[in-house]
Amino acid sequence: MSMSKESQELTQGKLLEQYESKLKELNHLLDEGMLSPDEYKELVQDFTDVEAIKADIKEEKLKVFAEMIVNHLATLIKIL
Repeated sequence: MSMSKESQELTQGKLLEQYESKLKELNHLLDEGMLSPDEYKELVQDFTDVEAIKADIKEEKLKVFAEMIVNHLATLIKIL
């Protein structure tokens, strides 16, 4: 049984939200001084790696969105 386009988009959106939420939390921790700039850089490194995102995505059909996720998240990563 294949996913409908609408269902796939919804799942894609939720996947994007999930990674965006994780990154926003790291940005918050950096802003609050709970992470050093070096710790932040190390933690956000995976958010810039398409292969790391692919490896983290459990559903095979959604792995194709890894590059789009990395490109979107790049705009949210703080330049230090």
